[in-house]
Amino acid sequence: MITLGIIGVVAAMTMPALIANHQRNVTVTRLERTYNTFANALVRAQVDYGDPSNWDYDGIGIELDGSEESKNSAYNSVESCVRKYIIPYLAGGYTFENKRDKTAQDLGYKSPILYRSGNMGLALTSKLPVIMLNDGTWVFLSYMDFGGNTDADGNVVPKRSYGLRLLVDINGPKPPNVFGKDAYIICMYFAKNSRLSFLQKVSFRPSENLVIFQDITREELLNNCETQGSYCGALIQSDGWQIKYKY
Repeated sequence: MITLGIIGVVAAMTMPALIANHQRNVTVTRLERTYNTFANALVRAQVDYGDPSNWDYDGIGIELDGSEESKNSAYNSVESCVRKYIIPYLAGGYTFENKRDKTAQDLGYKSPILYRSGNMGLALTSKLPVIMLNDGTWVFLSYMDFGGNTDADGNVVPKRSYGLRLLVDINGPKPPNVFGKDAYIICMYFAKNSRLSFLQKVSFRPSENLVIFQDITREELLNNCETQGSYCGALIQSDGWQIKYKY
C-alpha cells in the first residue's frame, strides 16, 4: 500500500510536467510549420512576380488617418493581395475563409488576444480573412503599418500600410488566446529586402522602400516575451525552434 501510494504521488507530480512539455512541443511544431508554409509561399510568389516591393498591391502606402474609409481600403487591399500572391502558392492542407463579413467573435472566439501581463493585446473586432490550416492553426491576415511618430524636425510621420501582418493562433478559438502561449505575430514586409519575420524591432525608410531590422539581444527578446509576449515567436526561432522561456 505504501509503494502504491508513493507511485501515485510521483505520477501526480510528473503528469503536469509531461502535459506542459507536450504542449510546448505542439506549439513549436505548429508555429514552425506555419512559418515555413508562408515563407515558402513568399519565395514561390517572388519567382512569378519578382520583388514584393513591385507587386501590384494597392495597399502599399495607404495613409491610415484613423478614418473608417482608410482602414477599409487597407483591409480590402489585404484580401486582394492574399488571393493573388499567397493562396495560389500555399501547400495543401488549409481552408481559406474570406470572413470580411464576420469578426473573430463570430467565428467562436470568446476572448481577445491578451498580452502575458493580462492587458489587452488585440481586440479581434475587425472583420479579417483567415486561413485555417488542417492542424488546427488559424492565421488572420491584416496589414502592417509604420509611422504615427515624429521625425527629427518634430513633424508627424503619417501612418501608412507597408505589408501584411499574420496573427498565428496555433489552436484557433480555443483558450488561452495569449501572446507567447498560443498566439504569435509574423510580418510580411513589402520592401526591397522583403522577408518573412516574426514581430520584432524594425524601422522603415519609405524613400528607399527598405525595412531596417534593428539589432536586438536575446535578453531584450526574452524580457518582452515574458512580460508582453509579442516577441516570443522571434525568441523561439532564435533559440533554434525551442521554447526556453517561462511558458
